[in-house]
Amino acid sequence: RTGLAVSAGIAPLPIGIIDDQSANLTAVAAQVVRAARSEGASQLVLGMPYNSSGGEGEQAVATRRFGELLAREAAPRPVYLWDERFSSAEASMRAN
Repeated sequence: RTGLAVSAGIAPLPIGIIDDQSANLTAVAAQVVRAARSEGASQLVLGMPYNSSGGEGEQAVATRRFGELLAREAAPRPVYLWDERFSSAEASMRAN
């Protein structure tokens, strides 16, 4: 599953989920890019699930590979990797 959100710099607004069970990452990247174009995005940000130590586990390695594919599909729009190590914990604290 790939969650999509847009932001004008303040807080991301969720706009949908791509739920592609085929594991066809090229198709997922194309869907992300279509959504980005539709929203007028000038750049894309991909959440990187680093380990708490900052290292890259299996999921981070797969995400980085997807990011490389996404960058090719999204060109000339840049794709940035965002450190998501503590985003769930931070969201939980803000909600309470």
